Amino acid sequence: MYQHEQLPHDWSPSARNDERIRRRQSRYHCDIDGFPFAALFLVILFIVMTYLPRLHFDRAPVDLAPSSRSVTVPSAMRDDSLNVAVSAGGSVYFRGRRIAPADLPGKIRDGLESGAERRIYLYVDSRTFYADVKQVLDEIRAAGITNVTFITQ
Repeated sequence: MYQHEQLPHDWSPSARNDERIRRRQSRYHCDIDGFPFAALFLVILFIVMTYLPRLHFDRAPVDLAPSSRSVTVPSAMRDDSLNVAVSAGGSVYFRGRRIAPADLPGKIRDGLESGAERRIYLYVDSRTFYADVKQVLDEIRAAGITNVTFITQ
């Protein structure tokens, strides 16, 4: 009589092939890792959130008057420059903050004491009435400043 070998109950030809494939598989795992991308994204986000507000100059949003012979004035973009803006409605802004025109001489004197240049950079909206600009110029003169540079487009 022929004796049959005892085969395990889970034996099948496909299980045998699976075992061979498992032994032949590489131990290296190829996958795209998303963590470096996320880290790079967070670094760029940090840079944009911290440095972008510093690139914005503190002045009121005004539509500057066009000029055909304007000259660039790099000193107007310095952090310690004395920037005064007059909007279309007659509102006065000193270094980007709205103030009353009567408070302008005191603010200018405070800026001069902190070491600013003795020059005012005046941003005037193209739709502003001359009476509003004249009032601001009178307040600037009351502060003792005679050097006024009109910033145009």
